[in-house]
Amino acid sequence: MSLRKDGRQSGHSRSAAVELGPTAVRVVEVEITGASVRLLKRGIAPLPAGCWEDLPAMRDRVAQAIRTALSGAGITASHVVASLPRRVVTLKYAKLPHAEPDQIRGMVQYEAQQYIPFPIDDVVLDHEIVSDETDEMTTVMIVAARRSLVEELLAAFDSIGIGLSRITVSSLGLAEHAQDNPMPVALLDVSPGSMDMAVVSDGRMIYSRSAALAESNGSGEIDAGAFLAGEVARSLAAYQTEHRGKSVSGVQIACPPGDAAALQASLEGLLEIPVTKVHSSLLAAGDVEALAYATSIGLAASADVAGNRLNLIPRSRAEKKLVAKRRAQTGAGMIVAAIAALAAIVFISHSLSEQRLENSRAFKENQRADTAQQAVNRVKVSHDKLVRTYQTLIGGLDRKTPVVEVLKSVSDSVPNNGGIHLTQLSVERTGTISLHGNAKNETAATDLVLALQGAGPFTEVRLGYLGDAQTEVTGPGAPGAAAAPKAKPGENMTFIVTCKMRQTEVPQIALAGGPSSGTNPGNASKRPILKDEAALDQRAGAKP
Repeated sequence: MSLRKDGRQSGHSRSAAVELGPTAVRVVEVEITGASVRLLKRGIAPLPAGCWEDLPAMRDRVAQAIRTALSGAGITASHVVASLPRRVVTLKYAKLPHAEPDQIRGMVQYEAQQYIPFPIDDVVLDHEIVSDETDEMTTVMIVAARRSLVEELLAAFDSIGIGLSRITVSSLGLAEHAQDNPMPVALLDVSPGSMDMAVVSDGRMIYSRSAALAESNGSGEIDAGAFLAGEVARSLAAYQTEHRGKSVSGVQIACPPGDAAALQASLEGLLEIPVTKVHSSLLAAGDVEALAYATSIGLAASADVAGNRLNLIPRSRAEKKLVAKRRAQTGAGMIVAAIAALAAIVFISHSLSEQRLENSRAFKENQRADTAQQAVNRVKVSHDKLVRTYQTLIGGLDRKTPVVEVLKSVSDSVPNNGGIHLTQLSVERTGTISLHGNAKNETAATDLVLALQGAGPFTEVRLGYLGDAQTEVTGPGAPGAAAAPKAKPGENMTFIVTCKMRQTEVPQIALAGGPSSGTNPGNASKRPILKDEAALDQRAGAKP
């Protein structure tokens, strides 16, 4: 259980709590400012005898006792926190594996069947995690109450117009007073007929027990003798059995002022640990009457503590309230929609005459627009026809390769030593270039290939053929003709070099007046003008 030391919200607020005890109902209202809690109002009223054994039959009397206590204290809060007596609920602790909250809830439903003496469908079940994330297992406090008991209690509060924000257990309100104690301490709330014990360690309630007490006489005074001391001793022994490594460092008592001294003396004679009155920041030092309201004050002080707090109000009740709220919102929405529809009808009927006039004007404008559209369509057809003709001419006459640039690049690549004689240059439309010629030697042919590879316009330069040149004669047996001397190996070579021209970006041709798909009546009368014509003249052979 995460107590208020880590979860209290900042600001200023008031909170009211109703502690339903075995024989009486106590109510308080506190003022909460940051970590400070101040008791403003308090009140008490007796409950009918045996009310917790037959609450359906005594629901109206219980509701009247709650109203009497609130009105007697002057508390007018519309929402309160309430607690059930510890002895009418089942409270157990279970160790579970670490898991996500939804998975923990599912495991709690399964584990609760081992501890609850009623069918699981007949109880309202909730839990709180009372261990740290660093612990080996997750320790969960499981609390269950009879569903019929909780529903009757909710009906009692509904009958007096008081809303319940949370239903918890009395021991948790008592445990709020030990939230600053790092060592285990036992808090004991003793009232006529009952005893409620909560053991708190490091801000968490780790043990709880309740017992009925016998009365010494008919006046209702608490039996401060051996019976109460024996119940306290048995409770502490049961706690020590479950928590062997955490001994209780002391006992603090909360009870009516007249019984405090006798109870303290009786327990000091039996226990070997300090026994004192409850002392905490929630109780004013000079207010001796506040001891009897210790549980109620703790409940009210925990009302604004953040985090997942134990709450025995059935989830189905919250769902029903949500459904009712949605139905109310739907009804209000339907009324608003009906009003809006009526206003729309009035507005429409008022604007019908204006719409008829606008329709007449729109009809005339549409006729004008149709006439203009027909003119635009004629211009568009003429424009598209001109573009297609232009593209046909460019596609038929244009070359991809600029021949002038080819000649210039080839000329620049011929070595200056005079060892190359070109005999043929052919440029195909696909961009493939073939060079035929004679070389003085193999080195001259190789120099030409290297020069062409370094030229910017050419790619894929290859020496396709290189061989000895054949000796030429004027004719067989021609008079006066003499055979030329045979060339030495590696001289007078014939070669064929092939390469390709790099493809260049072809400028896009556009017509003034936009693309053929556009229609602009304002430009329909303008003559189409070709753009980038100068660029086309300079780059012969560019693809349109």
